[in-house]
Amino acid sequence: MSERAPNRLPWWLKVAYTLWLLVLVPADLLFFGPWQYLWFCHLGNLLLAVALWRESALIFSWQAVSLLLLDGYFTLDVLGRLLLGFHPIGGTEYIFDTVNYPFHIRAMAFFHMGVPVLMLYGIWQLGYDRRALRIQVLFAWLVLLVCYRFSPPALDINWVFGPNDRPQTLVPSGVYLLFVMIILPITIYLPTHWMLAAWQRRRDRTAAARDNGLRRPQDAWTVPLPVAERQSTGDGSPQPRENNRRTKNSESAFTRITGNRSNSVSTKE
Repeated sequence: MSERAPNRLPWWLKVAYTLWLLVLVPADLLFFGPWQYLWFCHLGNLLLAVALWRESALIFSWQAVSLLLLDGYFTLDVLGRLLLGFHPIGGTEYIFDTVNYPFHIRAMAFFHMGVPVLMLYGIWQLGYDRRALRIQVLFAWLVLLVCYRFSPPALDINWVFGPNDRPQTLVPSGVYLLFVMIILPITIYLPTHWMLAAWQRRRDRTAAARDNGLRRPQDAWTVPLPVAERQSTGDGSPQPRENNRRTKNSESAFTRITGNRSNSVSTKE
């Protein structure tokens, strides 16, 4: 698969997304601090800007494997809170915390609902690169190790110390980190990869069938005769038998006419 397919994505989308990041990134840094950009979703925002400008199928695919299901969980959790009155998954409580989080921070967090649309659009235009799974697993392990080693446990970046931003105490922290490094690829990355790879295979089959099945526009209304109804002309090109029959009939008629005229002339003589 080609890594780049220039001019497949509109320029206005690239500019709009870049302007959005110029608003989002400073606001997050001022409110949360630099640790915020170790979260997979925020790293994904930056990498998607690169994917847009480079028109990279690999980066779009890589981030889709990383974020598609996680952002879907965000959407389900928010909708669950709005419709059912509780968080079925957890992790989006801050969206409804009007005391500790200002409105603009909570409002900008809804990028989680728009990013999946952007990723799927990029893959639809550029294709899915199957190397994405391997790259994301290695990248995730690296980020998780960095978060575990350097980030404050109270922040619980990427849930390396416990689920839903709450450090756990049931098992040693190193054991829990190993569990996260195993469970993320199995439950998040692998299903997403299978889904996107199946979508790409179906698109490839559809494109191949279309390329093989469509006639050229000038031949669209021409129905070819069966082989049994064709025979070769003198120069080796096929000619329908019906045309040959017409030619022979014309020659027979001409012969009869000329033959009758010759007989008439002979009788008069």
